[in-house]
Amino acid sequence: AVLARPCTREDIRYGFSECHEGPPGAGPVREAFAYAEDCNLAAKNSTVLPQPLLDLPCEQPCEFNHYLRVKEDFRSSKLKVSCVPCPRGQFSLGGGLYVDGSNGD
Repeated sequence: AVLARPCTREDIRYGFSECHEGPPGAGPVREAFAYAEDCNLAAKNSTVLPQPLLDLPCEQPCEFNHYLRVKEDFRSSKLKVSCVPCPRGQFSLGGGLYVDGSNGD
């Protein structure tokens, strides 16, 4: 079934692609992108997704208890990647990844 409801900003999610070989000399890279869930991007009055960010280094460091997040800067309609503090109950050892859970999970 085709979803008829137009997408709003609340439907937009963000993610990173898998790392892959980048341009010569760049090392491994990935892309940051936006996608919509449970709505129809082609519907009238649907929000427009921002363009992906290309060729981001896979080895972007983040300090302890921070992780790499992608969000949209709504003023510029562009994606922004930054290291942000981990949500309560989650942690990171650095390097952009975070772990959800506790010992024994």
